[in-house]
Amino acid sequence: LALSYQPIGAGRDRREQFQDVSRLFVDTTLTTKPFVVRNHTNQTLEVVFQDEDNHFYLSELNGDLQWKDSIGSKIIGEVFQIDFYDNGKLQYLFATDSAIHILDRNGDYISGYPSYLPEGVRVQHFSLIDYDNSKNYRFLVSDQEGKLWMFNQERENLPGWNPNNTISKPLATPVFHVRVRSRDFLMAIQEDGEIYALSRRGQAYAGFPIDLNKPIKSPAYVELGSAPANTEITTVSTQGEIVAFNLEGSITRREQVYRPSSETRFQLCLDALGKTYTIVRQDEQMF
Repeated sequence: LALSYQPIGAGRDRREQFQDVSRLFVDTTLTTKPFVVRNHTNQTLEVVFQDEDNHFYLSELNGDLQWKDSIGSKIIGEVFQIDFYDNGKLQYLFATDSAIHILDRNGDYISGYPSYLPEGVRVQHFSLIDYDNSKNYRFLVSDQEGKLWMFNQERENLPGWNPNNTISKPLATPVFHVRVRSRDFLMAIQEDGEIYALSRRGQAYAGFPIDLNKPIKSPAYVELGSAPANTEITTVSTQGEIVAFNLEGSITRREQVYRPSSETRFQLCLDALGKTYTIVRQDEQMF
């Protein structure tokens, strides 16, 4: 599924390379990717996305627009679906620069939202945490300095996260959660390659931080094991070094991918289900 904004009549040769399954014309340039979501009333798939006028759209896969509405700010990061009331009905969760938003599938805010962040906090990354898949959601925000805040569904700032100042520099990706043997690890990767594993209370685990001494812009791939020692997390530096480490803070693999020039850049890309990954190499305009 691909959505893009393009003036009518422009780029016809490129469009003819694709077979249209459906098409939806929006008002202006898109600022997010299309997020595939589920309609809880009939279990069909739909799409949500945003344009540069800050309109949020819900569309069926056949291109029929359900509704659009302005949310006033640009979405930062992912759009998640959650069952906020644990009743089988799904809502759309996302963050803008200064607030957390939850909309129902009719485009209406649920009670208490949008929830505005403490004064001066500006969102750089946003994460949804559900420790044991119990729908007891946690919302984790990082700012441009790497400081971390965590809120529960009642919009309360949780102990140890008001803010958590363990991280000292901007993060490469949103914080992500790993659970092994009922132990919870919140993984934070700084852009400079320093990696932290934090507990629910925001305390660093033994063995962390570890410093890869390489700049990172990529997400990480998690291969769960039976214990922290054999659970492996893999990422790649922008310079093409694949690095894997376990949840005890030991580096288990370092491998340099062929890098034809100093301008070549690399990124790790997860598949839709997070079951595997691909390494993408960019040389000037070629991938």
